Amino acid sequence: MHLSLLLAAPTRYIQAIKLALSTSQPGLQGAIYQFFYFLEAGILAQQIKIRQIVHLHNHIAEASGTVAMLASHMGGFTYSSTLHGPYIFFRPHQWRLDEKIKRALFVCCITHYARSQGMIFASADKWKMMHIIHCGIDPALFNVVYTP
Repeated sequence: MHLSLLLAAPTRYIQAIKLALSTSQPGLQGAIYQFFYFLEAGILAQQIKIRQIVHLHNHIAEASGTVAMLASHMGGFTYSSTLHGPYIFFRPHQWRLDEKIKRALFVCCITHYARSQGMIFASADKWKMMHIIHCGIDPALFNVVYTP
């Protein structure tokens, strides 16, 4: 899978390697994890290419967010992410929240707090693509009927 991605778009593939290296968590363990994220990203990018998908949405900004970001770059499609919290904000530099927001087409923030924290790590021109989309449903939209 990786070979076909390399042959199809060598410049993009090399840039994805550079992106993986520049966003790796510190230390040997971080490098090992990033290597596996890169491998997963290649598999994902290839599957998305086969299915002719043009956009990927990732729901978590940690490890799967890294895979989505790398796959998007490797495969040449857009991605977006949902920004939860508060746990991601305890280690935003470790998870390179800044880079993920920068490269995302848009970011769904589940609360105003999540958006405000994400804005700390995003350039001001990216703030307009950080949308608040609450989790859950509005019960008033449903007619609930109870039967005994």
